[in-house]
Amino acid sequence: MRSIEKAIPYPEPPLEGEAFVLRPFQESDFEAALRLEQDAAAARWVPPLPAADGAGVAAFYDECRRDGTLLHLVIADRTSDAYLGEVMLALSEHRVGEVGCSVVPVARGRGVATEALVALTDWSFSTLGLGRVQVF
Repeated sequence: MRSIEKAIPYPEPPLEGEAFVLRPFQESDFEAALRLEQDAAAARWVPPLPAADGAGVAAFYDECRRDGTLLHLVIADRTSDAYLGEVMLALSEHRVGEVGCSVVPVARGRGVATEALVALTDWSFSTLGLGRVQVF
């Protein structure tokens, strides 16, 4: 059971950090996401991609968002739009959300993951009215 009974809206305006913007997954993110999935440091935290191509992955994440179960966003470089990683919010019972994040090696150690998680968590409280958010 999910905590809201409708589609999860995309944050509007998009959530931003000092060096990134959070945006929906695009077909062009597929190769970078596949490399992150195969990265030894991230592999235990990153589930397998839900489809074999960028269009399928984007469609899957959008379907989850429309179902009200998962909001999956790409952490994109603010200047180049390059894929830096992913952040997600899974909704469950009792207005509880779970957030998770993973970033590519070049983005590690710069505070990108922390800043993205804080931005998504703050938004989930203020916009979705969640009662609790936990990190998974």
